[in-house]
Amino acid sequence: MKGSRGQELARCTCDDCGTIKDVRAAHGRTPYGPGKRKATAGQRWPHDCAAERDAIPPDKLRTMLSEAIEGHLPVYELARLKQIKVVERKTLMQLIGAPQ
Repeated sequence: MKGSRGQELARCTCDDCGTIKDVRAAHGRTPYGPGKRKATAGQRWPHDCAAERDAIPPDKLRTMLSEAIEGHLPVYELARLKQIKVVERKTLMQLIGAPQ
């Protein structure tokens, strides 16, 4: 795929995360409600109801997204990235003088 200036773009895959099905599976319910019509985005929303994505607790949402992203990486690459994360965290802690 090429960009507007003819440069090569990376290939990507788009997955739905945090969909109604995911919320229902996480909480046993679907957080439907009326759309927020006072907000500009809500005024443009063409449907009578909406599902609140922020109804998913942050830790659960983080886990859902991590699983979605990690599912696309080869096992060796994921292990390598996790090792890099540990080293980067150690380095940052040393820089700010935090106990390890």
